[in-house]
Amino acid sequence: MLNVKKLAQSPPTLSHCVGSLVEITATGQAMVDFPGNIYGPQPVRSALTSEDTSLIQKLPMSVLLIFENDDPQLPIISGVIKETIFQYPTQQRAQPQTEAKSANTKSDQVLIDGNKLTIDAQEELILQCGDSSISLKQHGKVVIRGTQLISHASGANKIKGGNVNIN
Repeated sequence: MLNVKKLAQSPPTLSHCVGSLVEITATGQAMVDFPGNIYGPQPVRSALTSEDTSLIQKLPMSVLLIFENDDPQLPIISGVIKETIFQYPTQQRAQPQTEAKSANTKSDQVLIDGNKLTIDAQEELILQCGDSSISLKQHGKVVIRGTQLISHASGANKIKGGNVNIN
């Protein structure tokens, strides 16, 4: 029979163990602690993708650690340990869109199918960042604003319209 108490007191396997992400400093340095660590929280490197780091919401958080050269002072985060596999923040994930939406459909939802992102607004959709914005209006008007507008094309760069006014 496995003695859980004895197992909990055993030093971690230095090749890998489950530890805790305990702090992220003002400079962005992550600090971890792990069972058997006699040095206190250690600075850590990470093999996480930006998608993985978005899972980090509340500290401390369980992480899978590996150790460079089995050195307990050289931990690397190789994964985030989650209690559930599928957890969606506020609502169920949008199902893939299998057919095109009717032009007359009115909805305030975001549909993601892995290849295309469709955001449907009833009156106006605005993307804004600082002094720049793109506004799409329900009757087909598109307004692009910014301190500088730059257009690049590897092929032809065409401007078409019923009237084209420059300056």
